[in-house]
Amino acid sequence: PTHRATVSVALRDRAGRPVDGATVHVEGFAIARSATVVGAALAPRGDGTYAATLPVATPGRWELRFRAQRGSDRFTADARVVAVAAPST
Repeated sequence: PTHRATVSVALRDRAGRPVDGATVHVEGFAIARSATVVGAALAPRGDGTYAATLPVATPGRWELRFRAQRGSDRFTADARVVAVAAPST
């Protein structure tokens, strides 16, 4: 079964101020199954925060790659996270 995971990021400029008005995208893959890549555009939530929901087929270690752009400014970052299956109810 495929689960869903919310991914959110907070963009800040060098002075620590929130960056609104950016286009933000994330791609991710389970490290054990790197051939399957999922991605999404992150929607603005205000105060420099952006979020999206990704399908997560397998819990475990994931690598996420973020790209953000506002005008001519661009930023990229990678993160490794652990996706945990939610308990059954």
